[in-house]
Amino acid sequence: MDWQELYINNYRRTVTSLEKQLSDLAPEVINRQLQPGSNSIGWIAWHIARAQDRHLSDVFGVEQLYTTADWYHKFGREADPKDSGTGHSPEQAAAFCAPDTATLLDYHQAVIERCTG
Repeated sequence: MDWQELYINNYRRTVTSLEKQLSDLAPEVINRQLQPGSNSIGWIAWHIARAQDRHLSDVFGVEQLYTTADWYHKFGREADPKDSGTGHSPEQAAAFCAPDTATLLDYHQAVIERCTG
């Protein structure tokens, strides 16, 4: 198995797992912090997709889908390619609000499609 297949398999497993975990969860559930200072399910799912998008854009030498395909807008965020959750304070993570599970999963799928071409 070469490194490309490893990436693709990993990304597909991530989406499959997220589909199982997020299916039928309402926005208030995916955005709930289980305890103060913890990250919500929505923030974690967004952060995973953002990291994958950033990594792939670096590998392919292209801009991130987050900014070029207006995903930032769908998440109600600024068009900042550095905004991936890394370095977010607990307050910033708590303020994050995922619109719904479909948007989270659709963004993950778009990242995979870029990877699989």
